[in-house]
Amino acid sequence: MGSKKSGSALVVSAPGTAALRLSEIISPVFSNVSAACGTGEAMAILEREAFDLVIINAPLSGDFSLAVHISEKTTSSPLLLARGKDYDAALEKLEPLGVFTLPKPVSPSSVLQSARLILAARAKICMLSERETRLKSSMEDLRMVNRAKLILMEHLKMTEAEAHRYIEKQAMDFCIKRRSVAENIIRTYED
Repeated sequence: MGSKKSGSALVVSAPGTAALRLSEIISPVFSNVSAACGTGEAMAILEREAFDLVIINAPLSGDFSLAVHISEKTTSSPLLLARGKDYDAALEKLEPLGVFTLPKPVSPSSVLQSARLILAARAKICMLSERETRLKSSMEDLRMVNRAKLILMEHLKMTEAEAHRYIEKQAMDFCIKRRSVAENIIRTYED
């Protein structure tokens, strides 16, 4: 049972066949897979392009700092493949920063499964982030409408129910959102 390809990935590795092999392993999941030879080239690519996943095939010069940079300064999810002797140190330092880490040698199926899990986690995070944005917007709308009601109650001596009906009617009559009506009221009476 295959899944639909989506998203993009960057494979960072030393020159050689490892980047090509890793790209082939994750190609069933990602619609776009790019490669970088070393951390310098990866940093240059990350400056101009965003990726869903960045696989860092350690050891590379600056591999830990690249993983930290990706985690803290980009929206990409880093996955560090660390040699067995470096794995514990990588895990201890990078896991709290949200860097996924796998010990090498690693099987192709583990890399592919990790890539799929990272994509699933990213999708859930994006969904929650969108929900949070909508909730914040709704709360701000409610705050503005309540502020406008208070202004109407204070300046025009309306009751809370009258102020509410006034804002609702204005919104319906002019086919605009209640927040727009509230902003107009606030501008009119607070300027």
